Amino acid sequence: MAALTEKVFRYKVMPAAEQRWEGKLVQYIGTTDATYTKGYFYICKEGETAGTYIWEQTDVQPNNDYVLWDGTHAQYEVEQSGIPDNAFLNFTDDYDDLVQVGVYSTEETKTGELILNKPVYQKTYLMTNTSSAAISLQVPHGITNLDKVIGWTGTSMAKTGATNVKCQRMLPFSYYGTLDWAVGVTVNDNTSNRTLLVQMGVNASNEIGTLYITLKYTKTTD
Repeated sequence: MAALTEKVFRYKVMPAAEQRWEGKLVQYIGTTDATYTKGYFYICKEGETAGTYIWEQTDVQPNNDYVLWDGTHAQYEVEQSGIPDNAFLNFTDDYDDLVQVGVYSTEETKTGELILNKPVYQKTYLMTNTSSAAISLQVPHGITNLDKVIGWTGTSMAKTGATNVKCQRMLPFSYYGTLDWAVGVTVNDNTSNRTLLVQMGVNASNEIGTLYITLKYTKTTD
């Protein structure tokens, strides 16, 4: 029998049993079905086959000193260090495997944020410039069902032989009002041209070697 000395996750829809949940205690609060019973507790364990995991029903020792916490998964990521170990975590949104708060990845992730009730996605791009002339760099953005780009951040690293080798220029960038130093970023989503485009003037291109750009966006399917 497990004692309530650790945080208890409560879900209406059970997350998939996998390694990240091993040893975690979950209370199912959804509708009883052939697999899970409403109100019962389940612990994630390794299955009979190595590398597989299962949710196994378990009895729990009552604890009248428990704390009830309500919030979203994004709020939990921020507040978890201050939540008592005997807390019941009552999530107001369903678990989503794609949500990775604070993770910058070249793969698409969900940020846990919402804009106008639509989930926000994020993707980071690494681009390399080997030219010393004015140039347009572009890579496929790889985003399916792109709706709106709601924000982006970007920075750049100087080339090894640059005049200002320690200079990290934030994007977009301009200097002394001349286009030779300008760096602009565009997202194209035309049927024949779904790309992330970076355009640099000759002076900027001569200095900048590596660019890191992170897009935040919504999707038409949500």
